[in-house]
This record gives sequence, C-alpha cells and structure tokens, in this order.
Amino acid sequence: MAKGKVGRHTKYSKAMIKKAETYAGSGLNNMEIANNLGISKTSLYEYMVMYTELADAIKNGRAKIIVPILENALIQQALGGQTFTETTTERDKDGNITSTKTVNKVMLPNTSAQIFGLKNYAPDKWADRHEVDHKGEIGTKLIIEFVDPKKDGK
Repeated sequence: MAKGKVGRHTKYSKAMIKKAETYAGSGLNNMEIANNLGISKTSLYEYMVMYTELADAIKNGRAKIIVPILENALIQQALGGQTFTETTTERDKDGNITSTKTVNKVMLPNTSAQIFGLKNYAPDKWADRHEVDHKGEIGTKLIIEFVDPKKDGK
C-alpha cells in the first residue's frame, strides 16, 4: 500500500466484469453474483456505482436471459389458446368442504399484448405516430380586400 493511504485494497478487477455478466445471464441475483465474485453484496453495489462498466455488464447479462422469457410470454398472451385448470371449493358455515369443482379453461388471445407486440416489432406499420414530410406548396392564394364603407353608401 502506498505511503499515506488509509483503508483496504479493493478487490475490484476488470476480470469481474465478464464473470458478473455471465453470472447475471445465468439467472443469479446480486447476492449470488457477489458471493461468486468473492465480495460482499455491499461491495458489489459500491463497485456498480464506481465502475459503470460492471453495472452495465450485469444489466446486459440479465437482458440476455429475461428478454427471451418476456418475449415468449408476450407471444403466448397475444396468441391465447393455452389451457389451465381452475379449481373452486365450496364450504359450509363451519368451514368444511362441501364440494370441489375443477374446470379446464382456454385462455383467450389478449388484444393488448397483440397491440404491444405489433407496435414494437413492426413500428413502421403499426406505430401510433408516423413522420410525415410537409414540404412543398399548397397552391392557394389569400386575397384581402379592404372596403371603404363611405364609398359603398353605408
């Protein structure tokens, strides 16, 4: 340690960046990432503030695993057709089960998910706002005529 410096030497290294991205991409949370890097969770958060490339690597790693999952869920919602089971139980006033009913249901397509998907995957065709170039001439003339009321006989 250099003369006059106080405190511990940092464990941060450039090698942590790639490791942290890999750990985040495999679905680990920040506590697990910190443990695998051999540092505390507090140190991980401090390093993420001090070294933005570390924070970016963790964010990118998570995006690699989360984005495909969310895209797949969005597609499933938009298309519908998935079946699920719904079970209801009826109880008497004492809380005893009197009957149980199980029903298989089919999920209907979700139009909000369809709209969201179309706007984001085909924005040139489905965006709410389109850029329009308004250059050129309109081809109209504005004529203003002043009338003297004294000459018109009024």
